[in-house]
Amino acid sequence: MTVLANTNELVKYLNNALDTVSFAEQRYQQKIVPLHNKLAKLTKKKSLLVKFLYVYGIVCYVITIRYLINAIRHYIENGMAVSGLLSCIPLLVVIVIPIFIIIAVRANKKRKVKALETAIAKEAQWINNFYAKNIDSIQQIPCAYHTSAAIKIMRDYIVEGRANDLQSAMNLCDAQLHRWRMEAMQNEIVIENRNQSESLRSIRRSSSTTAAASVAN
Repeated sequence: MTVLANTNELVKYLNNALDTVSFAEQRYQQKIVPLHNKLAKLTKKKSLLVKFLYVYGIVCYVITIRYLINAIRHYIENGMAVSGLLSCIPLLVVIVIPIFIIIAVRANKKRKVKALETAIAKEAQWINNFYAKNIDSIQQIPCAYHTSAAIKIMRDYIVEGRANDLQSAMNLCDAQLHRWRMEAMQNEIVIENRNQSESLRSIRRSSSTTAAASVAN
C-alpha cells in the first residue's frame, strides 16, 4: 500500500513537472523561436538595395577612374587638366552617396540584430525566472530530463507499473530515447541509401542510353 501511495505521489509530482516544462517549451516556441528565425534571416541575407548599391558604386568608380586617366593624359599632352578633373566631381559625388546609404543600411541592420538579440536574452531570462519560481516542481528531476517528452515517458512507465521510483523511470526513459535515436539514424541511413540507389540507377540508365545511341550510330 505504501508503494501505491508513493507511486501516486510520484505521478502527481511528474504531472506538475510536466505542466511547468510544457509551459516553458510553449513559451520558447511562441517567443524565442520566431526571434531566432528573424535573426537568422537578417544575418544571412543581404539587402537587395545594398547589393544594387555595391554594383552601382563599382560601375561609377570604374567610370571615374577612366575620366581621371583621360584627364591625366590630357594634362600630359596639353598641359591642362582642370576641365577633366572638374568633370570627375559629379561622378565622385555620385559614388559618395551610395557609400553613405550602404553605411546607413548596415547601421540599421546592426540595430535590428542588437534588438533581436536583446529580445531573445530577455525571453530566455523570463523562462529562467519562471523555472526559478517553480523549482519545487522540477528540482527532483535532473536537467537532462527537463523536456515534456522525457517526463511523459517516465510518468507513463510509472502509471503502467513498469517503474516504481524516479530512478528506474529515468533508466527506462534513457533506453526508450536511445531506441528512438537509433531508429531515426536508421531511417536517415535508409533514406540516404535509397537516394543513392536511385541516383545510381539514373546514371546506369543514362549510360545505357548513351551506349545504345553510340552503337546505333
